[in-house]
Amino acid sequence: MQRRFAITITMAVLACGLLVPDMASAGSLGTFCWQLLNANEDVICLNLNDSASQAGIFVAAGTQSTTSYKYPIVGGVSFDERSGSYQMFWTLYATNLSTSGDITFGATLSPTSGSGQWYCGGAGCPRLFGTTNTLGPMLFQGLVSNSSPEAKPR
Repeated sequence: MQRRFAITITMAVLACGLLVPDMASAGSLGTFCWQLLNANEDVICLNLNDSASQAGIFVAAGTQSTTSYKYPIVGGVSFDERSGSYQMFWTLYATNLSTSGDITFGATLSPTSGSGQWYCGGAGCPRLFGTTNTLGPMLFQGLVSNSSPEAKPR
């Protein structure tokens, strides 16, 4: 399952960004999920789509949820050649948290396992998580079998 992440994303980057730079649209690569290893055990599920950019940046939309909440998120994933890792970012739009409106998160993901470290960047982070920006590991759960970007908390 973890190897499938690296193969799917790497092949898409090669096909869309390098081999076929003028390709009009390739569409969805599927919905991928990660679990944040935090107190709430948030699940992030993002549908990765390469149709909006030909620069190897995958547009992402989905949800971040637990058993007690679910919020829409948008963001993206790209491969950082300098560090040899995937960089993922997403913005959570919340109405009833102790922040105003949105919170931006990011992660550095291993190209072989899909897992990595996540962090919070923005004004709302200290109120939710304290002073630290690096918040811990996130575990790649795999490619969701259906095309729905809905998170499935456990």
